[in-house]
Amino acid sequence: MTKMIDGVYAAYMTGANGQGFAMFVFQSGIIVGADPLGVLYDGEYLPGADSEPITGKVTVRVPPNGTVIQGVRRGRRG
Repeated sequence: MTKMIDGVYAAYMTGANGQGFAMFVFQSGIIVGADPLGVLYDGEYLPGADSEPITGKVTVRVPPNGTVIQGVRRGRRG
């Protein structure tokens, strides 16, 4: 039996530079999300069967001059 994980999720994260919050939508193998500072998350997932783990891949896009909770700051565009 395949796990049903489609839905809306909140993530509370902690890193070297502080804490953060993001919202994610899992729907039919697709992941999209965002946080209050404009970081965008896009990816895909495969639900595992029974006791198998859920696997996936997410791309994180940080806005220009944005800093993520790990303390890494993105430079300007262009």
